[in-house]
Amino acid sequence: MSQTSPKTATPKKRGRGEKPNALAESLAWVARKREMIVFRKGSRPVAALIPIRDVEIIERLEQEVDRREARKALKERGRVPWEKVKKDLGL
Repeated sequence: MSQTSPKTATPKKRGRGEKPNALAESLAWVARKREMIVFRKGSRPVAALIPIRDVEIIERLEQEVDRREARKALKERGRVPWEKVKKDLGL
C-alpha cells in the first residue's frame, strides 16, 4: 500500500497457502488512523474504506439535504392527492 492522501491500497500477490490479510490490516489502519483508504485497480479507484465517523457525517449531511428538499416540496403549490400517488405506485 502506498502512503498518499487518501491512502491507496494495491492488492499484493500472495504465495500458495498464504492467507490474505490485507483487508484486516486495512480495517485496522482505518480504525487506528481515522483516515480513508482508496483501493485501486491500476490507476482507477474501485472502492474505499472510511472511518465510521465519516459515515456518520455523510449520513447527517444526507439527512439535512432530505429535510431541505422536503421543506421545499411542502412549500410548492399543486399537491398531488394521496389516492393518485397510491394508484401511480400500484398500491
